[in-house]
Amino acid sequence: MKSYFPILILLFISINSILFGQTQSNYTYFQNDTFKLQMDVFSSEDADNVLKPVVIFAHGGGFSKGNRQAGYGFCSYMAKHGYIACTIDYSLYMKNGSFSCDGITSEKIKAIQIAANDICLATSFLLSKSEELKIDTCNIFISGSRAGAEASLHAAYMSPVKYSLNNLKLPQNFKYGGVIAGAGALRY
Repeated sequence: MKSYFPILILLFISINSILFGQTQSNYTYFQNDTFKLQMDVFSSEDADNVLKPVVIFAHGGGFSKGNRQAGYGFCSYMAKHGYIACTIDYSLYMKNGSFSCDGITSEKIKAIQIAANDICLATSFLLSKSEELKIDTCNIFISGSRAGAEASLHAAYMSPVKYSLNNLKLPQNFKYGGVIAGAGALRY
């Protein structure tokens, strides 16, 4: 039987945009020769020129599955309430492994570090687009569900140098405005 889920998601987004005056844009926030990461940005269509806070959402999926579409409902809701909301893809390092209790601990830690780095890459991209997108750079929040929550917590509270896998450089005194973590934890 054919799946109608992607069609329903597009229909939901279209109806939501019409009812709540939202825009949705797609950006590639990282790309190399073989790999690219994308984000979808939701914002309200208001005429004022006020800078807005941003929330970045990372999906769940045990670092092995899932995609940015899982954040559409959350991002639409946040945009409706005055935020610029971004849902991101991130590296699924555990795609061929196990993040469960029987998984290899060092591989789990690496998966978290890579995903946290991807969140920081998305943040760096948004900072570079702050004028175009009208972003309040002092109010950038990160959020996630399950694996995305773990990655968000690590991106916010662990040393950024530890996660600098791509010579990533966030501004020296940069700090996230906060973290919304649904079922995540920090690992040391």
